[in-house]
Amino acid sequence: MFKLLTVVAHRGYSSEAPENTIAAFDLALRYGYSDIEFDVQLSKDGVPMVLHDELLGRTTNGLGRLDGYTYAQLKQLDAGSWFNPKFGEQRIPSLLELLARYKSKARLHIELKSTEFELAERVVQALDVSGWLQADTLIERVMSRQPKLVISSFKRTQLERSIKLLPNVAHELLVETITEESMLWASRNGIRSYHPDGKDITPEFVARAHELNLHVGAWWWTRRDQDTQQIATYGVRYAFVDEPKAHQRRLIKRPYSS
Repeated sequence: MFKLLTVVAHRGYSSEAPENTIAAFDLALRYGYSDIEFDVQLSKDGVPMVLHDELLGRTTNGLGRLDGYTYAQLKQLDAGSWFNPKFGEQRIPSLLELLARYKSKARLHIELKSTEFELAERVVQALDVSGWLQADTLIERVMSRQPKLVISSFKRTQLERSIKLLPNVAHELLVETITEESMLWASRNGIRSYHPDGKDITPEFVARAHELNLHVGAWWWTRRDQDTQQIATYGVRYAFVDEPKAHQRRLIKRPYSS
């Protein structure tokens, strides 16, 4: 089977709308990018919420940690004005909101961001209630298409918990540094894709990942570092970027065997 590099809208279309908001995700879909990535952590009362930082101050008008607020309190916060006043109506989405809104419309890359032991279980509950698990099984097993749901994390313990609960769902390991040990761990523990900093990706690394039956994805620390043109020639599977249209125009697409 041959596949091309897939551009993923990192925290939604986050170059033109506030990250991890309905506005950013809707914009990605409007522009034709159905792969969207977002971060999930738990509120004080155990509700999976979509926010990147542990602290609220950078992307909302709240103060302190997200897990210090209940769901109801978090839904009162402004999650858009920091980006542009016209987004002042944006709120922190819950995972359930996104699952309901984008079912059958998008492929979701859900990053387990926080460390709570129950995070993976709460995410699975939301997926089950919303019907996403049944939809994913249908697509993967019956229609043999790409999964509509992918779970990722930098935290191995979260991935281990998630894999036990969702053995038929694709999982991605995110790493800050490429090591043989972490690649072997991923290969031996049911991980489908391995995602390092895009600046560290080389043809030799991609070849080794493919030997271990791992797809490769790329993320970057900053927007200015995001360079998809080069890695597209290496056989990278996913590129997580803030401005998908700009990267799509520049991409050199080359198929590779997975």
